[in-house]
Amino acid sequence: MKITHSDTTLPYAEGIDFLVSRLDAAKGMYMASDTDYPGRYSRWDIGFDAPPLEVIGYNDRTVFTALNPRGEKIIAMLAAIFTARPDDSFTAAHRGNSITCTIQKPQRRFSEEERYPPAIPPFAAAAPDAAGRFQR
Repeated sequence: MKITHSDTTLPYAEGIDFLVSRLDAAKGMYMASDTDYPGRYSRWDIGFDAPPLEVIGYNDRTVFTALNPRGEKIIAMLAAIFTARPDDSFTAAHRGNSITCTIQKPQRRFSEEERYPPAIPPFAAAAPDAAGRFQR
């Protein structure tokens, strides 16, 4: 598979109303930044229409659906990868032009400490206690 893309710089004054109008009737995405800080941030707009895939995430699963022939090729590629490299943490069901990946329920409950390791390494967290021992 060969993946190509093109970036197009458009005259800012003309806007991208053409894309916004297309998104009223078709799938796609439009994002814009309204932050402008000289020398650090600048405003930008990015968008596309007619994406090859739709990706929808749910609580315990993600569904990939092909929206056009390009997407069908990507779905076939993903299905081959999921078949060749199974993973115990999820199942991948390929049906027609979509793949549903379902996360397996854990065998046990995990404590908060196991789910979210401390942001400060344990040796650094212990430093204030160690420093206090040397103060008189």
